[in-house]
Amino acid sequence: MPPTPLLRQAGEALRCAVHYLLCNQARDGFWRDYCIKEVTSEGWTTAWVGWCLSPWASDPKVRSGLNRATRAILDVATPGGWGYNRQSVADADSTSWAIAFLAARGFRCKDIATAMLPKFISPAGSVRTFLDPTRGTWSDVHVDVASLAGLALLAARALPELQRRVRRALLNAAKSGGTWQSFWWASDIYATVWAGIFLNRSGGISQTHASRLSSWLQAVIASSALERALVLLLLSDLGHDTCSCARLVTDLLDQQMSSGAWPSSPLLLIPARHAGDTAYPVGPHSDVNGFVTTALTAIAILSWQTRSKAITH
Repeated sequence: MPPTPLLRQAGEALRCAVHYLLCNQARDGFWRDYCIKEVTSEGWTTAWVGWCLSPWASDPKVRSGLNRATRAILDVATPGGWGYNRQSVADADSTSWAIAFLAARGFRCKDIATAMLPKFISPAGSVRTFLDPTRGTWSDVHVDVASLAGLALLAARALPELQRRVRRALLNAAKSGGTWQSFWWASDIYATVWAGIFLNRSGGISQTHASRLSSWLQAVIASSALERALVLLLLSDLGHDTCSCARLVTDLLDQQMSSGAWPSSPLLLIPARHAGDTAYPVGPHSDVNGFVTTALTAIAILSWQTRSKAITH
């Protein structure tokens, strides 16, 4: 069966998106994005973009870009893990993204994950972003970080008992509707999607919970491209009906710019660490270059495209 017009359009959109990301990779291998008080991210965003581009690694140009990104990520590793950038202390979220990216590149990350992630994870399986208690709310436990830590452990094939603890903690942290609350992001879509993906890939989600998630995802207002892409990613991961996903793909294709990028998404928060903390503007902040949004949108559309082709054949 020949591809549908939407599949052909999606294929062209993905080629343009990948081209945009490759053309805008810095010479030193990083994809730097966000700019908060003139401070940009490098390790975290590079791992995010690299992980999203990994399915295209058979393309020589993509492979070259990923090789440079890999060297860049390894260059900014610290004994404690990875941070927002090379000047930042290690945090669980950036470390998880770096491990997931390296695992996608074929690295055996079991030892890295075993050395770096457990210290962020409590005996009950909850995950804190930072270890230093003087960072206030930033060192509390955060479900939007726990999901990424779980996915990193899963990708590294490390510490299955720790994976199970994180899984139990996430299930216990779910709200009554089966969703999760974000801390670092101005949308619960972020926390809910990554929790849903980790749970689905680490043992599955009950049919009742999956049905609740699907209903919520279809009803929630996703105002930015990144939110729409996240919804598409989880619906595809859950094997949801193609009509709902196709509508999201159509909306996303309509949003793509002539450069191949998707518009930046104002979603990242820098929450106050304590009462009266004004060191950083809370936000929400945008990925000014659109790298994070574009990369996530690309892998979400690819996931839908792959599943749709399998169904049509």
